Amino acid sequence: MVADAAQRLADVLNKEPLLAGELRQVVQQLCAALHTQQQAAAGAVAAQQQQHQTPAGAQPPVVVSQQLVAHTIAALADAQEWTALGRLQTVQPLQSLASYPSLLSQLADAHQYALLRQTVLAAQDIPAGALVQAMQHMLLPQQADSAARQQDSQHMRAAAEAAIHNAEQAAAAGDPATASAVLELARHAAAAVDGFTVSERLLHALLVAPVDAVEAQAAVKQLPTPAVLKLLKYLDKWVAVYSNQPRLMDNSSVQQQQQDGLQALLAIPSWTQVLEWARLVLDAHLTRLAMLPAAVSLLQRLQHMLQQEVSSTSRLVQMKGVADHLMLGAPLPMVAEVASSEYTLELLDLRVASK
Repeated sequence: MVADAAQRLADVLNKEPLLAGELRQVVQQLCAALHTQQQAAAGAVAAQQQQHQTPAGAQPPVVVSQQLVAHTIAALADAQEWTALGRLQTVQPLQSLASYPSLLSQLADAHQYALLRQTVLAAQDIPAGALVQAMQHMLLPQQADSAARQQDSQHMRAAAEAAIHNAEQAAAAGDPATASAVLELARHAAAAVDGFTVSERLLHALLVAPVDAVEAQAAVKQLPTPAVLKLLKYLDKWVAVYSNQPRLMDNSSVQQQQQDGLQALLAIPSWTQVLEWARLVLDAHLTRLAMLPAAVSLLQRLQHMLQQEVSSTSRLVQMKGVADHLMLGAPLPMVAEVASSEYTLELLDLRVASK
């Protein structure tokens, strides 16, 4: 079923001229076939878990090539078939934008911010130049897309309010396990919207995207000064958020909920990602920023906050040897061995002697 739909799609893409209506129809057929296949696979997994064995007659899923997906998404974007593109990205996302780096710019120019976020969060490989170019679009807004940004921001705030409401209900129900996970999501939801402008909220997903640091620094150098200042102000806000709310640094449970499809609107950059992007901006533009009066107070504030973080964690450096030892799973030193200068081990026998 999926194979037949994929073949029909490939045939349509090879036609000249390419008709948007026909393309939309075959993409819908492929999405329906993929959805059916995914449901069948989920049912097979559930049956396997219940019966503790592989269901008889189970067939391996048909995989649609990423080359076909990229070709299809390019055709849909050119035809501005955004609904069909979003549905395809839901059931069969494009894993790498290397073959189609202009997609992010097309989505940004068309004010398809929800689809842009979905594309970035689903991709595992994004060219740094394309990502920074989309970032510049967000940093230097135009009046023409203010309504689209406001609408996307309202959706984010609604999702944040829903997350907070769910946390309140979970706390009232008295379920500690559920309440703890939902409360963490509520904290991240509030952090995603509070204190950030409409345009800044669109940057969250872009900073989450995987990117090569060397390529990113080269791309960041091409940003104009107004965009650099706005990006640094945005990063300064995140440094303040994480400095004031250290519990946000542990976002493993939130990431899992987002991977499960919950509150993708509220994806926020981690503390590590914020620091890495701040480093990239400063390395690329420090000379220029040092000569700008508008950047002096901003740089001083960043320096003050980061110095506090460094001073509070510098003592942990002394634990590096112990941490590396444990992470490698190396055996602990015994009494017969040379005593470690970093830590010691004492054994206490609490067994009761038999009479």
